[in-house]
Amino acid sequence: VQLPTLLTWHSFNGGVDVLGSTLELLRARQQRVRRVLYLVEKDTPLQDEVVMAQAAGAEIEILRLLLKDPTRHEAVYTCVRDEVIPRVRGCSALHVNVSPGTPAMHAVWLILHAAGALPSGTQLWSSQYDKKQDLGVSSPWTSNFAPTSAKSAG
Repeated sequence: VQLPTLLTWHSFNGGVDVLGSTLELLRARQQRVRRVLYLVEKDTPLQDEVVMAQAAGAEIEILRLLLKDPTRHEAVYTCVRDEVIPRVRGCSALHVNVSPGTPAMHAVWLILHAAGALPSGTQLWSSQYDKKQDLGVSSPWTSNFAPTSAKSAG
């Protein structure tokens, strides 16, 4: 059984601080993450040490993915299906932060989740920063799709 895992794209605009904020927000909701799969477009200049500094004790695996066009749903879908999904199969507690990335990246998480491609019980999260209240907000979007069902339990 794999460790409770967070799966997230690198935030081009928000930087690696988004990872640290997301882990903090999940901890505040009693969601313990032990492993992070941090998805980065291959040519994105990013130092591993900077990502590791946001880990809060979690293992970090940085996946540098070749995406021809991160705005094209088909390109993102194929990349995630072939390169990422095999790494989370059998994960008993998977959290996906759908907020970072392009609109195509957001949509692909929803498509894969609804189609049952992610492990049963996967939780999709939206992590946003509320500038008016100077407060991080993390809320589950949907949870517990069974692999063969589109019925949400949460």
